[in-house]
Amino acid sequence: MVECLRRAGTPYVVIGAWALAIWGQPRATADLDLLVLAKEQELDRLGTFMTKAEMEVDETWQQWNPLLRGSQLRFQYRGVTIDLLLPRDRHDQAIFDGGKRSVSADSIAGSCRLKILFYRS
Repeated sequence: MVECLRRAGTPYVVIGAWALAIWGQPRATADLDLLVLAKEQELDRLGTFMTKAEMEVDETWQQWNPLLRGSQLRFQYRGVTIDLLLPRDRHDQAIFDGGKRSVSADSIAGSCRLKILFYRS
């Protein structure tokens, strides 16, 4: 999956429960959430890269979540759910702006918690 994003030249960050675990606040999860820096029209191209790597688009989920069409793709790969999400607001976009920079663990953990609440609601 990471190799697919690298081949596509798409910047990404891990968000959600996996990101929280990195900062010492693990919680149970059954999926992997990735925020990808791409435009809506590039999402299908990313989907093609992923399906070529034997990941399956979760068509049922796509049908049941029409409001997320064009902003999120869900894949199944060896029993793991993988969500690719596009930036939705200036806070999401700010993750990618300005290149690499360091921030405190507290601010990242708080940000991740907010993302989980936002994306899960």
